Amino acid sequence: FTENQAKAEALKQKEAEDSFYQKLVDGFDVNVLVVGDSIAENGQGEKGWCTLLQNNLRKTYGNSVSFTNISMGGNASYALNDDVDYDLAIICYGQNDGADGFSTNYESIIRAIRSKYPDCSIISILESSQRTYTEKMTTIQSICEHYSIQVADTIAAFNNSGKAYDDLTGDGVHPNDAGQEIYFET
Repeated sequence: FTENQAKAEALKQKEAEDSFYQKLVDGFDVNVLVVGDSIAENGQGEKGWCTLLQNNLRKTYGNSVSFTNISMGGNASYALNDDVDYDLAIICYGQNDGADGFSTNYESIIRAIRSKYPDCSIISILESSQRTYTEKMTTIQSICEHYSIQVADTIAAFNNSGKAYDDLTGDGVHPNDAGQEIYFET
């Protein structure tokens, strides 16, 4: 009994200390938080990048992978009051934000996530809708470099896809099914 109890405690400790990526490899269940604007909100559809990512992680690792997507069109910040301990947060902002105050707002989102979920890994998305590395996108890159956060560069992915931008969006902003696949792959 004592040996089993010690093994259970060691396993619980390992789970608490593992990064998101290590939890996947070790077979632990993971919780993913997605915060963003309409580009992230639209990723929830059957062929959306969030759904594709969730299904791929489940299939690849056999773990339970829970996604909470609190993204909303026009959204520029978030507030979340739940008791879930998130392992990964994906930040997808930039389309609706003005350049004025963007740096402060974006950094405050990162700081809020790190404060509430100190062991949470973060990935920031450079939104393809910007088409080029606008001031907001270079700000995201700079902030992410400062905080050692991974960046998913969908601008480059769209530009290097071999397809015209308009063939990857339905309205010039939001990714269509082909664009959603690129977001997922990135």
